[in-house]
Amino acid sequence: LYGVFLALTFVLFWASRGHRQGRVLFLVAASYVFYFYGTWEAATAEAEATGEPPLFGPWGWSLLCLGIIFVGSTLDFFIGKALGRATEERTRKGLLLVSIVYYLGVLALFKYFNFAADSLTAAARAVGIPLAPVHLRLALPFGISFFTFETMSYTIDVYRRDLEPCDRYVDYLCFVAFFPHLVAGPIVRPHAMLPQLAREPRVDESFQASGLFLIAGGLFKKMVIGDTLASGLVNRAFASPERFSSLEMLVAVYAYAFQIYADFSGYTDVARGSARLFGYELPLNFDRPYLSASLQEFWRRWHISLSTWLRDYLYIPLGGSQGG
Repeated sequence: LYGVFLALTFVLFWASRGHRQGRVLFLVAASYVFYFYGTWEAATAEAEATGEPPLFGPWGWSLLCLGIIFVGSTLDFFIGKALGRATEERTRKGLLLVSIVYYLGVLALFKYFNFAADSLTAAARAVGIPLAPVHLRLALPFGISFFTFETMSYTIDVYRRDLEPCDRYVDYLCFVAFFPHLVAGPIVRPHAMLPQLAREPRVDESFQASGLFLIAGGLFKKMVIGDTLASGLVNRAFASPERFSSLEMLVAVYAYAFQIYADFSGYTDVARGSARLFGYELPLNFDRPYLSASLQEFWRRWHISLSTWLRDYLYIPLGGSQGG
């Protein structure tokens, strides 16, 4: 289904030659359709499996998730413009705080509210307090961590004066929702993607051919290596470890390490290859991490877009190796 969607989107995108803004607007619409369908499909499958549909039902839930991306993107675009104009530090910090609270609030609500509520209920009952459980029928929106980190990096960079505010609303919507990286990464920085969206996409047959090669390689990693290891050994060994010898379990542990690498890097390769078909470049996310000579080097080569994000927006601001 993704292959059909990608091919159709590719044809329609390049058919609008000479209309850059129209192409970007088309990518926004296609990305929203992609996200809406994926969220609806996941919500429907979860409702069938658990017998408990998400809040508002699958259709309403999908619209809610789509609204979260749209509202957040719109909010950050105008906050970015206001940050570019503001000179008073108190105002600038307030604007930045609004953006961060929105996205971290959404992330906390959907990802951690039920866990926190269940933990609080269990703790209260353990000390004899009959607290009634509170559980929201929330399904986790696709890619919420990815687009949260991406939008936060934009407002933080604009606040730091490291990045000029985006001039075109449609470009920013596309930066956040661009479907190849929306649900599986890599985390795309605004300084890498927004300039690409502001100019004509790269028209280069060899570049597009390399995209097809990346897609093929990613599918091979995921479907041939990852899925084969999972179904042939890993799932069975971890489901019933008592049926396997110590040596077989050791092999299963290493097989799992290769399975998660093949899965995740395979998805990233498909995302990067898909973006190249449209003339855009997404960052490298895996650089042969299991050949690293140290743990420090491993984190420079595994999920690179996340480790560098944590370094630039969390580790260094908190003092890095120089701070406590």
